[in-house]
Amino acid sequence: MDLSQRDGNAVLHSNLSQWILQNGGKIHKSLALCMPNDIDGEQTATNSSSSTDNRMPHPDSSQRGIFAKHSSISKGEELIRLPQHLALDGRDLPVNYGEQKNASAWLRCLASLLQSWHIWDNVKSNGTVHLDQSKDNNLLNNYSQYGPYLDSLPETYDSLLNWSLWELRSFLAGTTLGIFALSGIKGVDAKEHDTDKEDNELETNMRTRYQTTVVPYLNYLKQIGFFALAEKDRDCNSFDTGKNDKSDLHSRAKRQKTESDHGTNAEDLYNLFRRGCMCISTRAFHMQSTSSSDTGDYQGPYLLPYIDLLNHAPTFSSKHVTTLRRDPHDGSFVMIAERDIEKGEEICHSYDSGGHDDIADVDGEDEDEINRSKLNANLSSLTSAQLLQTFGFVDVKGAIERLSHCLKEDKSLSTVNGSQPQTNLTPAIITKDEICQTCKDVSMSSYPNSLRRSMEEDGLVDDGWEYWDLPLMKDESTEGSNTATSRHTSLNGLPNDVIIPYENPLSDELITLFSLNFLPKEAIDDLFCSSSRNDNQQENSILLTEEVLDDYFLGKLVLHSMIQLVNKKLERYQVCFNDEPVECRTNMNGTLDIFLEFMRGMYKESAVDKAFSWGKSEAKDLNVLSTLVAAGSNSSQDDVTLHDLIKKFTYGMTISSEERCCLLQLKRVALDKLLQIDES
Repeated sequence: MDLSQRDGNAVLHSNLSQWILQNGGKIHKSLALCMPNDIDGEQTATNSSSSTDNRMPHPDSSQRGIFAKHSSISKGEELIRLPQHLALDGRDLPVNYGEQKNASAWLRCLASLLQSWHIWDNVKSNGTVHLDQSKDNNLLNNYSQYGPYLDSLPETYDSLLNWSLWELRSFLAGTTLGIFALSGIKGVDAKEHDTDKEDNELETNMRTRYQTTVVPYLNYLKQIGFFALAEKDRDCNSFDTGKNDKSDLHSRAKRQKTESDHGTNAEDLYNLFRRGCMCISTRAFHMQSTSSSDTGDYQGPYLLPYIDLLNHAPTFSSKHVTTLRRDPHDGSFVMIAERDIEKGEEICHSYDSGGHDDIADVDGEDEDEINRSKLNANLSSLTSAQLLQTFGFVDVKGAIERLSHCLKEDKSLSTVNGSQPQTNLTPAIITKDEICQTCKDVSMSSYPNSLRRSMEEDGLVDDGWEYWDLPLMKDESTEGSNTATSRHTSLNGLPNDVIIPYENPLSDELITLFSLNFLPKEAIDDLFCSSSRNDNQQENSILLTEEVLDDYFLGKLVLHSMIQLVNKKLERYQVCFNDEPVECRTNMNGTLDIFLEFMRGMYKESAVDKAFSWGKSEAKDLNVLSTLVAAGSNSSQDDVTLHDLIKKFTYGMTISSEERCCLLQLKRVALDKLLQIDES
């Protein structure tokens, strides 16, 4: 079946629907898998191939999806019912293995997917497959049934696993997600990078994960008959790809391929593992278990045939028409029309299904109970970073609208049902180490002394305001071991990472972490002792509120330090380029140079200026994002690599802009507080 042909989507939809219907499921007769321009029956071949991930919302809305193609659908009609036994998951695989090891739900789901792929590939190649051991015949029957679903899965995915080091470092610079993705890479903070070597290290880390986590479990499943290799693959006694082989990855892969002229070898299974990771990451769902049907407390991941063809729309979006739920009686996965759906309308749902895990609360419900305006839309919405990390895409258009409001410093955002909606921007993260280091730098600077002088000159000291010697300006051991213990214990009792959301950036945790670095020993001792005596509060958990900022000396120190740290963090989002060509594996056929020249035209200040940067001006970045999205429908699709770079840039810049917006909001709040202190 060639899904790149004009009728590929129709064939895929027919096979998948018939398979579900024959196994006790239901697909509404109006539904069809097609492109938006295929609603009237005039399908174009553009993007109809299953070779790419259909779940990435492209700016020109040309991605395929499930549509009400043949007729309108009334509210309350059942759109999809997928029996639980058709879900591909790891419920039936053993949890305990080896020497007191436990397999995670993700690992069990991955093993099921790898087994299904392996068996189905053999079925398609040979018409059937003869397993090595007769005890695996039941397993063959279980996994070979997923053929129609496996054929619907894309070959490639929009996933961070497919981002190069250069892309991660350039498009996600300074972001929490970028820092996480780059963790474990040696020299990642260095000014000079050997990008090809680091790309190889990324792949090596992936293989290490496979060798240490996946291979032992697959070998265990093979031993007990839960993971079956076809008879022609029985010489593949290990899934090991050669963890001690230090040769070049490409040479190693070529050599392993040569060593096995037929059948499935270890390298093939590793490639399936890599594909499986991206498949589960971008397509799987998590739902609460149903007591009558599920094994144990398994709550996912579930790979849900047909359902994973639906595209995403936030719960509060007008495109949202249904929610994924569970039938408590038989565990089926069910989707019901939550409003009238017009002919030609796409069937979209939120990939974060929120609290709607059970269809019991929608049976016989009235108008108000199903009205989406009554749902807590903010709780069922994912941030841009969560969407990219989990599903491989970002809702750039929606993010631009939210960012436009925030960057205008317009606090009177439009309301829904009389309440102000949350912006749902990706929050920034400030670490405890960053705070302590900044406070130390401020303590050692001239700022405290100038603050003391201004307090004396302005008569604040005569009015009763106090200042003190800062604890970090000298060796704290001279204060006494009790004070050092109290201060450090209090700091240790606070989180290592402080979330900075746009709506409430100045949290008690943030205020407390800054304040503990400046408070005198007497205050620390009093706070610590008071906290220890309080039966309603855990020992070591000291939280201070905004009221402590009313103290002139402490308030000024804390707010000044916050602003200094925000300024320093904002610099980390900047990426600068000159007119030199990029030398790395990402620059295939010079496409990266073409991309940078294109971006130079978007960012440069003058015709003669060769150097340019992004991540420096929030307004400029937002303007570039808006321009790219607006031009998306008219952009050339001929250069797939160039298009992919532009897409990744918009994803990364969206997350970068959101985090910076949250940091700027914290800076604005801190500046306002400083002004209030001066006015009081």
